[in-house]
Amino acid sequence: MANPQWFEPTTDTSRGFSDSVFWIKETVRNPRSVAYTQVVQFKSLQLPQVTEFLETESGIRLRESGYLTQIAARPSVAHFTSFPLAIDPNTTIEVLYRVESQFKIDLDYQVLDTNSASRADNQKLMVGAMIFAALLILLIYNLILALLNRGLTYLFYSGFLGSSTLVTVAFFRLNEPFGWVMDPVYLKAYAGLALYAFAFLFLSQLFKENQTKATQRLLILGYLVLGGHLLLEPYANIKSYSGWAGPIVFSVFTYLVINAWLQKNPLAKFVMLGWSVYALCSLLYVANLKGLIGFEFESVVSLGNLFEGVVLSGVLAYRLRLGDRTASLLKSAEVELQHERLANELGYGYKWEFDLERQMIRPDVTFAAWHGKGWQAGEWYPAQELFAAVPEEWHAWLAEDMQKSIQSLMADPEYLLQTRHPLIREDTGATVWIQVYGKLIEVEGRKLYVGNALDITELVDSKQAVDAEIEKFESLSERATILFWRLDLATKSLTYNRAFANRWSLEPGGTIQFSDFANFMTPTFVKIMEESVDQVVSTREPLERVVQALAGPISGEWYRLQFWPLFSEQGELIGVDFTNSNINTLMQTQAKLQSTLTKQKELFAIVGHELRTPVSSIKMLTEDEQITDRERTQQIAEISEGLLDVLEDMRVVISPERALESKTIAENPSKLVHRALNSLKAIVAERGLSLSSEGVKASSATYLLHAQSLRQIVTNLVKNAAIHSSGSRIAVGFEISYAAGGAQARLRVEDDGKGIPAEKVDQLFEAFSRGETTQDGSGLGLYIVKQLAERLGGQIRYSKSPLGGACFTLNFALGEEVVPMKEIANEPTPMSLEGMRVLLAEDDNTLRMLTERTLTKKGAIVTACVNGREALDAFDPELFDLIITDLMMPKMDGHQLTREIRATGATTPIVAVTAAVIGAETEQFMQEGADAVLSKPLKVEALVETLMQMEVATESMC
Repeated sequence: MANPQWFEPTTDTSRGFSDSVFWIKETVRNPRSVAYTQVVQFKSLQLPQVTEFLETESGIRLRESGYLTQIAARPSVAHFTSFPLAIDPNTTIEVLYRVESQFKIDLDYQVLDTNSASRADNQKLMVGAMIFAALLILLIYNLILALLNRGLTYLFYSGFLGSSTLVTVAFFRLNEPFGWVMDPVYLKAYAGLALYAFAFLFLSQLFKENQTKATQRLLILGYLVLGGHLLLEPYANIKSYSGWAGPIVFSVFTYLVINAWLQKNPLAKFVMLGWSVYALCSLLYVANLKGLIGFEFESVVSLGNLFEGVVLSGVLAYRLRLGDRTASLLKSAEVELQHERLANELGYGYKWEFDLERQMIRPDVTFAAWHGKGWQAGEWYPAQELFAAVPEEWHAWLAEDMQKSIQSLMADPEYLLQTRHPLIREDTGATVWIQVYGKLIEVEGRKLYVGNALDITELVDSKQAVDAEIEKFESLSERATILFWRLDLATKSLTYNRAFANRWSLEPGGTIQFSDFANFMTPTFVKIMEESVDQVVSTREPLERVVQALAGPISGEWYRLQFWPLFSEQGELIGVDFTNSNINTLMQTQAKLQSTLTKQKELFAIVGHELRTPVSSIKMLTEDEQITDRERTQQIAEISEGLLDVLEDMRVVISPERALESKTIAENPSKLVHRALNSLKAIVAERGLSLSSEGVKASSATYLLHAQSLRQIVTNLVKNAAIHSSGSRIAVGFEISYAAGGAQARLRVEDDGKGIPAEKVDQLFEAFSRGETTQDGSGLGLYIVKQLAERLGGQIRYSKSPLGGACFTLNFALGEEVVPMKEIANEPTPMSLEGMRVLLAEDDNTLRMLTERTLTKKGAIVTACVNGREALDAFDPELFDLIITDLMMPKMDGHQLTREIRATGATTPIVAVTAAVIGAETEQFMQEGADAVLSKPLKVEALVETLMQMEVATESMC
C-alpha cells in the first residue's frame, strides 16, 4: 500500500506553521479472537482536515475528519479528530493519514479502545466547557457592575471577558456540540484582536491617573498594530502575532502596568500578578504555534484568560470597595460638619440674659467658665462685673447692640439682632471675630436682653479664603472668557459670574430667569440650552457639546458648552451648572495639526514609494549573474545618482521655500530617457513584459531642463505599467518638435494591458487613488507624476492606447538649447585642491576613508578624525585652511563642533556635509557658524564650486 522507505519514525510531532503535507502510517493489530474496534485519535483540536486511506478488498477507502469537515461526514462524532477502526480477529491492518493545514500542525496521536477514546474526548470537552462557564459567569458579573456603576472601566473589562469567552469557544470548538461547524482560526484571530483592544482600553481607563506621554504613545502603537492586523486574513494574522506582533503587544501591556506600579497605584501589583500569568500562558501558546512545544499548550491561553479574569475581577471589586470607603469617609466628614453646625447653633458659644432695669446678667455654663472669678451658671451678677471682665473695646458695641435691640423691638417684636465684631486677644495679640445674636424679650414685666456670643474666627477666615477663591475664579474666568451660570430647578432662576454678566450686559451678582435667554440669545442657541438642560435633568449625567457661532460678532468661533447636574446632600437633583469656554484657538490648532499630520503621512508615503524602485533595481543587479561587473557598476552608479536626486527632490518638497535652490541643468533629453529605460529593464523583465524604446527619437541637442523630474516621470510611468497593467508589452516614445514658441517635447508611455475603467479616470492623478489592481502600491505614483509634470511646465494626460491598454502622454516645453563650447586645449577647468590643509570629521569608516582618498587625490592634505571631540582637539587655526564636518557623530556632533570652533573666534571656513537632506539642518548649521552645507556623498566639483563662491583660494585657483 505504501513504500516503507517513505516513512521514518519520529517523536517530533509539533511542526508549527508549515506549507508541507504530512503522511502518517500506523499499523493497528487485533490479537484477540473476536472482532475489536480501536480508535486512532489525534490529540490536537486545531487540525482542519485529516484524510484516512485504508486498503480494503473493494479498493481504497477514504474518510475525512477535522474542524472543516461537516459533523455528519466525520467517521466519529467525537470532539477530537478520530477514526474508529473495526478489526477482525487476529488481524493486522495498515492505515495512512494525510495531514494538511494552513494553520499550525501537530501530528501527535494515540490508538485507544472506544471507551478510552470517548473518555479522553469528554474530558477535553469538559475542560473547555468549565473554562467557558467560568468566563461567562465573570462576564455577567462585570456587566452587572458596568450597568450599576455606569463606568467605562467595567464596560471595557466586560468586552475583554466577552472576547476571552469567544477565544475559548475557538480553542475548544465548543460550537460543534450544537451542530455548528466553523473555522475556529477566524474566531481566534478577530476575537483575539478585540481581546487586546479591550485590554488596552481597560488598562488606560484603570490607570488613567498614571498615564504619561510615553504610555500614551505606546497605546497608540498598540492600537496601530491591532488595527493593521484587521487588514490581514486570519491565518496570516495568527502567524504575525506569533512572530512579531505578540511581543510588541506584550511590551505595551507590561510597560503600562509597571508604570502604574512605579507611581504607587494600589491596584497595579494585583494587575501585574494576573498579567504575568497571562503573559506566561501566551508565550507558551506562541511556542506551540512555532512548533517548539506540543499540543498540550495549544489552549493554555484560555487558562491564562480565566486566571486574569478572576484576578482582575477581584481588582475591580477592590477598586469598588475603595470607592465605597472613600464615599463613606466623605459622608462621615459631612455628617460631622453638620453635627458641628448644629452644636454651634444649640449649645456652643457663650449665652446670657441681661436685665435692663436691674443691670444684672445671668451666664450659662460656658459663659460662667469663660468669665471665671467664681461665676456660677444660672446666677445673676452685676453688669459692672461683666464689663470688668471683658476687653474695654467691647463696652461701646455692647451698649450699642443693646440700644439697637430696644429700638428695633419697638418697631418689630420679633426682631433678632445679629452683629459681628473683630477683637484683639490680650493674651496672644491675635485678631478674633465674635458673632453676637441678641433679642429683647419681656418676662414677668421685666425686659430681658437674651444674647449668644460665638467665636467665629475660623468661620470668618474660611469665608475670606472662599471669597478669595471666588474672586480668583472670577478673574480667571474673565481672562479666559469662561461664562458660568447655575440654574435652580425649583425657581428656574440663574445666578452667574461676572464674565457672563459682561458678555450679555447684565447686572453683576444678579439673577435672571432661564426663560430670559430668549431676550438676548439667538433662537438656535436658546434651543441648544433648553435641550441640553432637559437631557441633563433626564439622564442625571454631565453633558458636553461643541458648537460654532453662526451669527453676530462671534460668528464662526467655536465654543465648548459643559453642563453638570447639581445634587443636594440627599441625592436630589436641584440644579444644573453650566460653563461656556471659547475654544476657537484650540480648534484652529487642532485643524492645523491634523493638516500637518496628513501632509506628513503623504510625504512618508512618497518617500517610501520613490526609494523602492532604485533599491529594488540595485538588488536585482547584484543578483544578476549574466551582467558584467563593468555594466553592473555603471548601472548601480546611475541608479545611485538618481537616488540622490530623489532625496534632493524630497528636500525641496519638505521645504518649498528652498525650491529656488533646485536648478535646471543642461541635458540631452533623448539620452536621459534611454538611460532611465535601461535601469528599468530588469524590473520589467521580472514581471514578464517586454519594453520597447523604438519610439524614442535620437537627438544630439542639449537643453536646459529639470532632468531629474523627467527621469522620475519615465520611471513611474513604466513601473506602473509593469506592475498594474496585466499586459505583456510596454512601448515608450519620445520626440522633440519645434514651433514658434521654441522646442516642445512629447513623452508617451503605453501598454497592451487592461487599461483604466472609465469611472476611475477622473480620480486617476489624485493622491492615494488606485485603479483596479491587486498589486501593492501606495497610490502616489501618478500623483507624483502630475506634480513633476507641473514642475516641468507641462501637463500629463491619459487616453486609451491603440495597443489596447493605457496611454499616458506628457507635453512640455524645453528650455533654451545649449551649444557645447569647444574645449580649449591645454586650459582644463581648474579642479585641484593642491596644498589645502583640510580637517575632516566623519564617524563612518567607509565614508571617512573614501572622502580622505578623494581629497588627497586632488592634492589636499587631510587630517581625518572619527568624531567632533577628536576634531576639536586637533583643531588649530594656524594649521588648517578648511574644516569639513559630518552632522551626526558620537561624543560630539557637527553642530557642537561648529559652535565650539566659532566660540574660539576662529574664522576658518567650515563646510558641513549631511545625509539628512530632508529637514532644517542647513539653516541650523548656517546659524551655528558653518559657511556652507553640502549633501553626502561629498563631490569634489561641488566642494570646489562652493569654495569659489566663498572666495576661499586654493593653490590651483590663485
